[in-house]
Amino acid sequence: MLFIWTVAALCLILAIVFFFENTKVTEPYDNPAQHRKLRARNRRHRRLAAALTVFLAAIAVILSAVKNYDTRVIELSPPETYTVEGEEILIAMDTVSDGHLHRFEYQTENGVNVRWIVVKKPGSASFGTGLDACEVCGNAGYFERNGQVVCRRCDVVMNINTIGFKGGCNPIPISYEVRDGNLVFRLAEILAGEREFR
Repeated sequence: MLFIWTVAALCLILAIVFFFENTKVTEPYDNPAQHRKLRARNRRHRRLAAALTVFLAAIAVILSAVKNYDTRVIELSPPETYTVEGEEILIAMDTVSDGHLHRFEYQTENGVNVRWIVVKKPGSASFGTGLDACEVCGNAGYFERNGQVVCRRCDVVMNINTIGFKGGCNPIPISYEVRDGNLVFRLAEILAGEREFR
């Protein structure tokens, strides 16, 4: 980026110098026709310098916008509540059946916060469940944008129907079972995900 901005600044300086060098005719001329020709040439040169300046300004705006987009910080949604019963974690199905992304977090004895997500699959009674991490982008996490689940690091949109399956940028899958209106997760499986969040 430093090289790009340096080149752009040099080009801008040259364009400004070129513009002002062509504000008046300095060459000798023999008649009014030659004078008009030299003035027309200077006008073309000033227009060229002005166009280059506008082009450089547009490049600066585009680069700034791309950098801001690339370095933006997306905050993860806060973790939601659940119940721990013995060696199981229970999440009420009616709290996660709206088709939106839901995030949960469990703090291990080592002080590591293990995050996982739950989203109801469209047109299905099943849920996509997985750690809030993947094998490609690590524990960057996922967020919801316009009803889609998106990786916070690489901005890849997940196919919600494949969440819960291993591979690619999909969340690392964790299993669940349905019992008495709850999604039931094994605490041991959540704890096994600790290594992803250290």
